[in-house]
Amino acid sequence: MPSPGNASWRSGADASGVRCYIGCMNAEPRNPLLPPEGMSDEEWTAIRDARADADIAAGRGVPHELVAEWASRLGTPRETPMPREWLA
Repeated sequence: MPSPGNASWRSGADASGVRCYIGCMNAEPRNPLLPPEGMSDEEWTAIRDARADADIAAGRGVPHELVAEWASRLGTPRETPMPREWLA
């Protein structure tokens, strides 16, 4: 089976528009917010909290004022997509 680092591993969508990976049997990526198999919700929450704390300590974050300004435009004619740099 191809691996994600393999050039033959391509993503796409099936006829219903559901995201799938060509090269395996319609496997969808696991939701990154859910704990990995075999890990409790509490363990996963502790790991995610530690990662968030490290990001904040390193200055990687988006100020509340910017998020609030962007969110205030949701559902209005001035709505814009979330800035990509917020996901970096």
